[in-house]
Amino acid sequence: MKKIFFLLAALTGVSPGLALAESFTVTDDRAPIEVSEISRLYVDGRLAATFRLDDKTPSLTKKIDLPLGRINHSYALCGQITILNAEGRAETHQVSSEGTLTHPEASSCCTRR
Repeated sequence: MKKIFFLLAALTGVSPGLALAESFTVTDDRAPIEVSEISRLYVDGRLAATFRLDDKTPSLTKKIDLPLGRINHSYALCGQITILNAEGRAETHQVSSEGTLTHPEASSCCTRR
């Protein structure tokens, strides 16, 4: 049975000593000019959260689980927002950013407006 566990762990990228034990939260707030927003947050190459904001859901907070023992985590944020332009017409824009989070579980770094 141990051999099967280690084989599955190797295939899934999980080891016995690496558990999802740390976490942080991300809050996404809809800006006043936004009609709607759909964005996806990837942490370490894996989809960590999806945010769908509109007039009925202007803010969402999601808990993001992290593997224990790592300091730096890569992230990518992508999606689209729909805004009202100066003429009052809806415009949809693609958004994306990426970077590195350092100890996100130890700070309140992640509120997005």
